[in-house]
Amino acid sequence: MTTFWSLYITALTVGTLIALLWLVFATRKGEAKGTTEKTMGHSYDG
Repeated sequence: MTTFWSLYITALTVGTLIALLWLVFATRKGEAKGTTEKTMGHSYDG
C-alpha cells in the first residue's frame, strides 16, 4: 500500500473512534438524584 492509503485509513479509523466516543458521551443518561420510580398504578410494569 502507498503512504496515501495508509494515512487515509488511519484518518478514517481515528475519526470514527472520535465520533463514537462523542456519541457515547453525548447520549449517556445523567443519574437523576432524588427521584422515585413512577408506575402506572398496576403491579406489572415490566
